[in-house]
Amino acid sequence: MKPVQKQFLASALAGRERIEVVERNKFARIYQRRGVNVYRVPTYAVVLFGFFGFSQFATAADPCAGVDRSLTKQNKAEYAMLIAKSLDRKVKPASVEIDAALRYETWAVIYASTPVGDPGYFFFDSSSGAPVFKDVWGGMADDGDGPVLIKWARKLGANKEIASCFSHVVMSD
Repeated sequence: MKPVQKQFLASALAGRERIEVVERNKFARIYQRRGVNVYRVPTYAVVLFGFFGFSQFATAADPCAGVDRSLTKQNKAEYAMLIAKSLDRKVKPASVEIDAALRYETWAVIYASTPVGDPGYFFFDSSSGAPVFKDVWGGMADDGDGPVLIKWARKLGANKEIASCFSHVVMSD
């Protein structure tokens, strides 16, 4: 950084203090106020970062945006019956406890507890008109397993929205 000719600025923002310009370059100006370096980035840089930088954070902030997570008594009863039918052992739908649901387009992922196994995420595809059981995922995910979960769900045929939301929910628990 090259020192430049010293200038003094009066600024309403600085409370009419004397501010010394210490250095300039094409990315920022470095001022010195009361012996402390103050960096000023041009306004266009802030606007560009806001447009390109924060827009990525906004879309990445909620992988479940657009995914229906509502549960009604009727939905719970329907899902409990579907899960009971999908199990190898005979289970009454009344003994299946539905805790959460993720629905997007033709896919549904239901988090449920049954008396014959650990709680799990049951995947259903209704692209043929009726919900069809695809698979169940249960257990604990380790740090960094998010992409693995997405890949697993996508192999079942799940769309990227439901796969991403499923991964986010599992990794958040």
